[in-house]
Amino acid sequence: MATAPSPFASTKETTNYARLCRLLVDVGSQVLRSTFDKIHPPATLHKVLGSTSVHYATLQSLYKGKKKVLNPMQWGRLYPTHSPVSSAAFDITLLTVLLRNICGLGPPANGWDRLPLATDISIADDIARVKYYRNTVCGHASQAFVDDISFSAYWQEIREALVRLGGAHLRAEIDNLEHDCMDPDVEEHYRELMKQWKKDDDSIKDKLEEIESKKNIRNFRDTIKKIEIEMKEVKEKLSSLTASAEKSGQEDCRQNFPLYRRRVSRFLQLFFFFLHDESPRCDLRDTTEKIEIKMNEVLQRLIPTLSLLTDKNLTETIGSNAKMAKMDSELKEVKEKLSTLAAPVGESKGEGVFDPTELINGIRQLYKTREGWLSPFPWCEEFQFFLGNIFTRLKVVRRKKTRGEITDVFVDMSSILDPYEECSAPRTVLIEGEPGMGKTTYCKKYVYDWATKQQAPQGCGSTAFKVVLLLKCRDIHSDVWEAIDDQLLP
Repeated sequence: MATAPSPFASTKETTNYARLCRLLVDVGSQVLRSTFDKIHPPATLHKVLGSTSVHYATLQSLYKGKKKVLNPMQWGRLYPTHSPVSSAAFDITLLTVLLRNICGLGPPANGWDRLPLATDISIADDIARVKYYRNTVCGHASQAFVDDISFSAYWQEIREALVRLGGAHLRAEIDNLEHDCMDPDVEEHYRELMKQWKKDDDSIKDKLEEIESKKNIRNFRDTIKKIEIEMKEVKEKLSSLTASAEKSGQEDCRQNFPLYRRRVSRFLQLFFFFLHDESPRCDLRDTTEKIEIKMNEVLQRLIPTLSLLTDKNLTETIGSNAKMAKMDSELKEVKEKLSTLAAPVGESKGEGVFDPTELINGIRQLYKTREGWLSPFPWCEEFQFFLGNIFTRLKVVRRKKTRGEITDVFVDMSSILDPYEECSAPRTVLIEGEPGMGKTTYCKKYVYDWATKQQAPQGCGSTAFKVVLLLKCRDIHSDVWEAIDDQLLP
């Protein structure tokens, strides 16, 4: 009697997948770790990651910043509680993040998140290449299945990248892995490991979406609370005005006010209908968009009512005595509150508008920790000088051509962008000098002064600008926006 094949039985395609997982997990992690250790030797890694290091703020922003690149487990590996930090505990994902952010590598020509061109084979390009194929293989985790054609293409690309990063001696080892017999238990181990990687990735994404959803619904509930407070005040004022109108001796006022009160009541009913019947039906996943649509629908229905509420006929029927003047004042206050009930809706719509303040503060913090220090010896990063202690406020020599002659004018460094005779609003400054004269140091000090808000005694100092961007031109391989993202943003 024939039996159905086990869903867990090995096939050529599932073995292909397991081999790729093994290549990335074992050799990929080993090569990236070796690359990382060459830049930050294990003996001094604790200093590189320490709270006084220039890299600590970068790692903090990756962990607690808006993008949440590092998860708590990865942070625990960087800063273990009961043991010294070791790169041996870093997996391929964490190593990629560290190589990208704290190793001084310029971004790949095609960016960190895209597959580099075949002709791009720098260290950063090959790291990005390994990262790309790691994500690609993770994408197969649900099926654990890779056909022969895809397997050959993936294997060749990953192998060449790892050999360039780790050395030619790896080629034979990788070729052996390609044809090495795999025990079913070993296959299952690597499949499960890759599934766990994908599960962790998905978990991080879900947590980020959940945080954003909770933030949106919290903002909306705050808006509802503000509206309800305004509505309560309107109802109280309306009751007071109704009592005053009934006691007044003016016939027009007694006749018009009940109509006005009915209109206001209808307005409030519509708002209550939305707040207590419609809004609970909104899903957390589409809170912002769905609620904005419903708010707009309610406002469109309320526009005719609001126009009637601002009718001047009622006010004109009120007399000029003191009691009527008080009623007039209270009536205007009611109208103002009714008109502003829609304002919180507009404010809630603006919650998603980009506010640069947080971003600018993040750049300031980066400059404070990264640019305030000078490492004169690239091979010894823990040996650093604080710019505030060693920097001498120099005078910059301004050169201008006058009838073929070059004249030198000394300019204080804080006045480098001040207006002068030939230009009322300077926008570009070219700083020239021999290697080692301090051009880079000057730029670091300039942005550090801006970040710490050290106001120059006179002139257009760095603090005159809302934001200052320090970009290394040799690390710009695409456009300025990508350079800003790669060099300044977490």
